[in-house]
Amino acid sequence: MKVARKAVKVAKRAHKRARKRVKLAQLASRRARLRIKARLARARRAIALRAKLASVKAALRATPSLAKAASLFRYRLPVPGEVTLSEAGFVVSAEPAAGRAGAEALSVSAAAGNGTAAVVRMDSWTGPLAVRNRRPGDRFRPLGLDGQKKLQDFFVDRKVARRDRDGVPLVVDELDRIVWVAGHGIDEAFRVTDASQAVVILKLRPA
Repeated sequence: MKVARKAVKVAKRAHKRARKRVKLAQLASRRARLRIKARLARARRAIALRAKLASVKAALRATPSLAKAASLFRYRLPVPGEVTLSEAGFVVSAEPAAGRAGAEALSVSAAAGNGTAAVVRMDSWTGPLAVRNRRPGDRFRPLGLDGQKKLQDFFVDRKVARRDRDGVPLVVDELDRIVWVAGHGIDEAFRVTDASQAVVILKLRPA
């Protein structure tokens, strides 16, 4: 009987140890599952964050920077009158002239518009004038050129520094045609062809 009771006690102890080992294994398994879940959650968050960053970068590449967008300007230019371009540090003025006054203003430089003044035909544009800086896709026809030229290429040919190009005033008409690239040249369509024509004298000076 003693041996039997002893055997039962040993068996109970073994069973208890076995149950304890099972519980420890279950606890370890639960902890492992929790660790795996936590790792998966971190991985999902990292993937979502990378996707969001990629989306933001793509949006920044596809749209102009805030600084560039803020530098865009456009102002109406009354005739006669003037407009101050605080963004570019210039003042552009327009003054009508006819007959002798127009002829006297028609110097070689003013006729080409490659200095601080330009003389253009009054009857050659549509609607009111405005002054703005460049936009993507701008084109015009420089004097003596058979066809239009990209403004970007014109600036490159004239060796206008990249940092200065956004500040070059452009006088445009209601159809957004470039009349004068201030300081550099007028469009062929607005060239004065007869000294008796009514003209507008455009001038550029520091603000």
